[in-house]
Amino acid sequence: MSSIPNLDPRYFVPDLSPQQRGEVRNFFVDRVFVAESPHIHEVEPEDRNERRPLCGAAGRRWWRMLGELLEQAPLQDLCSKSLVDFCAKHRFAVLNAIQFPLDPAVTRLFPQADPLKTLGFSKAAGVRRYKRMKDSEEVRGRLTELRARLEHPALAGKPIYALGKDAEWFLLQALGDLKQPASVGWIPHPSAWWRQGGKLENDAREKLKQVFDC
Repeated sequence: MSSIPNLDPRYFVPDLSPQQRGEVRNFFVDRVFVAESPHIHEVEPEDRNERRPLCGAAGRRWWRMLGELLEQAPLQDLCSKSLVDFCAKHRFAVLNAIQFPLDPAVTRLFPQADPLKTLGFSKAAGVRRYKRMKDSEEVRGRLTELRARLEHPALAGKPIYALGKDAEWFLLQALGDLKQPASVGWIPHPSAWWRQGGKLENDAREKLKQVFDC
């Protein structure tokens, strides 16, 4: 999976995509959303198949809004099967740019998931912040892996939307020599929707209406 020797499969979070949820038939994709990385709730389940992106507090806001827009009712069941079925029904995929925790705060409950021990970089300020290590073998390896997932036949050529600025950075680095920056859309990450008096949540809602034509 990677040249980095310390990646612990216990903290790997599979995408909600046809490539990594191949057990679901008729999972076709018209659009792709990319978040930054998993955190505590996403790595909590021991069972690999039960781990999924965006199932913490911010994720609940994300799925609630999508349920309201696409089914006129907030999506409340955030188990893995429910989210995969919802994505397959509405033909979209949700990926994490980095499929292992990037925030060192994960060590509060999962010390072995420390990104400096697994990935070799993190999102914390300092010399090992991912942006400062963009030319390192560790970061380049993860960017190559992200690009490979986005070039999978099930996703290749589909519109891509970054959830937040961190995810956008990884996408533009991974696809920079293939796509113009404008080809990667941007939607505020749900963890930031409360800011500016809720303006970012309204912005996200309007953008998602356009993405899904609803």
